[in-house]
Amino acid sequence: RIAGDEFATILSRCSAEQGRARLRALQREINKSSIMISGKKIPISCSIGIQHFDGKTDPGDLIDAADQAMYDDKQSRKQSHISVA
Repeated sequence: RIAGDEFATILSRCSAEQGRARLRALQREINKSSIMISGKKIPISCSIGIQHFDGKTDPGDLIDAADQAMYDDKQSRKQSHISVA
């Protein structure tokens, strides 16, 4: 947990493309989920910011880039749906 409702996930032993595909599959599953509260169905959704780590990038810069990608994803989902950051 980074802050509030923001979480970081580190995928290892996969290429950038494989990682992107895994996270988009996870996003699709989350976005078609819902929970019941007091008899009311509440949809669940998430936006994901993906940033590949090349082993050289400063961790702070990496998180900043992923954070910006997440906001871009959130904005594009509002306009259409899932985008690749």
